Amino acid sequence: MRYTYVARQPILNAKGVTLGYELLFRDGEMNAFPSHISSERATYRLIAENFLTVGSTSDRRSARCFINFPYKSLIRRLPFTLPKHRIVVEVLETCEPTDALYHVIRDLHRNGYLLALDDFVYSPDWERFLPYVHIVKLDVMALGVDEACQFVREKIADQCQCRFLAERVETEEEFLQTKAAGFSFFQGYYFRKPQVTKKRYVVPEYLTAMNLFIEVCRPEVNFERVEEILSQDVTLSYKLLRFVNALSDRICVSISSFRQALIYLGQDRLKSFVSLTVASYIAVDKPKELYRLSLQRAHFCQLMSNHHDAFQELKGQAFMIGLFSVLDAILDISIDDLMDQLPLPEVAKDALAKRKGVFGDLLTIQEHFERGNWQGIETESAKIGLSVEEVSQSLHEALCWSNKAQYVV
Repeated sequence: MRYTYVARQPILNAKGVTLGYELLFRDGEMNAFPSHISSERATYRLIAENFLTVGSTSDRRSARCFINFPYKSLIRRLPFTLPKHRIVVEVLETCEPTDALYHVIRDLHRNGYLLALDDFVYSPDWERFLPYVHIVKLDVMALGVDEACQFVREKIADQCQCRFLAERVETEEEFLQTKAAGFSFFQGYYFRKPQVTKKRYVVPEYLTAMNLFIEVCRPEVNFERVEEILSQDVTLSYKLLRFVNALSDRICVSISSFRQALIYLGQDRLKSFVSLTVASYIAVDKPKELYRLSLQRAHFCQLMSNHHDAFQELKGQAFMIGLFSVLDAILDISIDDLMDQLPLPEVAKDALAKRKGVFGDLLTIQEHFERGNWQGIETESAKIGLSVEEVSQSLHEALCWSNKAQYVV
């Protein structure tokens, strides 16, 4: 992993409610755009290293990310690779109003994307674009507040359907003046300067692992898709087959392909093996004890789910719940960000993030065991109607299994 940087500046409505953030590329802790990087390269890196990899850039789930797109990235239709409900496509002021750009803007609009014209300066060539644009951003410092306000008043009088955003609002007076003129959205130092955040960037091989996690978390796994992802990484494929052959007590012949493993093991158990393999793959630079702990928790949850009706709702995902309870430490990503990315049932997310429900109780029991808190084990076991003897036996069995399993890595 390595570090990545991004600055974000809030965009607010007239009531001061934050509706989204403009993402601004940074290449270090200095809060300025690096002069040695082109706008095209900056956009690609911002998307790959921040938007797609790190997860949400906002504390508000409804907030959108305003992302700048230069001309070439628009013509190459890069915005279509991103979720339309999470972004606003900002057309950079350096873009020329060509026919090619017009067709892209029209197609984005028809496909439900929100579009904004950044640092807009009016010319008749842009008129045909306006019906497909949702937000027009005006730099009130560059244009002058009076000129910007007059332009907005004229457009509103002409029944223009666009909403207008005042950029670089520096004072309360400018905010009140632009608000009175009909601006709907506001951005600038008066509200907040761009804030630089530094996060760990998950490099491409870790993205492969995360894609696999996402696939095996789905209620109905598309195993063709899983096989396709595995084929991108020979090491990962090898690890999976090695695990299947070494740890399964049901196999009489050697397993040599993913499809063969699926036939022998069935969907639920193969899901567990895939998640186990990926966890080992991404934990290679972590202490062995952390990975062994994830195995121990996974096997304990699986053992308990086989024995009690209380755990039947998530029986097929019991192994992954235990395994994923340590995933935040393995990936150095917060548990909340992970829950946003993995398509797990809400009850599973509550168990992992909040220790709620019966599986949350199981994880709490396991944590008491790890700390040697025997009184805690007794209390938690009684809470969900389990005998201490049975719980203790499963905890010991899971410990022995994890000690064996970790050496297969």
